[in-house]
Amino acid sequence: DREPQVTSRALQFLESARAGTLTPTDLAYTRAGFFPDVAKGIQARLQPVTMPATMVLVKRVEIGDDRIYTYEVSAGERVLLYTIGFAPDGKVSILGVNEK
Repeated sequence: DREPQVTSRALQFLESARAGTLTPTDLAYTRAGFFPDVAKGIQARLQPVTMPATMVLVKRVEIGDDRIYTYEVSAGERVLLYTIGFAPDGKVSILGVNEK
């Protein structure tokens, strides 16, 4: 992980997603319909995660001008894949949590 500041910011978003406190302003570039349904689904998947979570960066790619990071997050015996993308202006463009 060569960008600890990005990982720190990603962890803050993960904590907010788990707490259900994300707002449309936090995710200005996500697709229509993300709130409230997708956000609530992500929150439900994150409930078993103890905060602060242990995250390990497993992938970093650039798609267009966005930087996309994928982390493994430990959730008890489960491992979740947490994806977060940042647009050139630093705003979050992608947010997703899935089972590994």
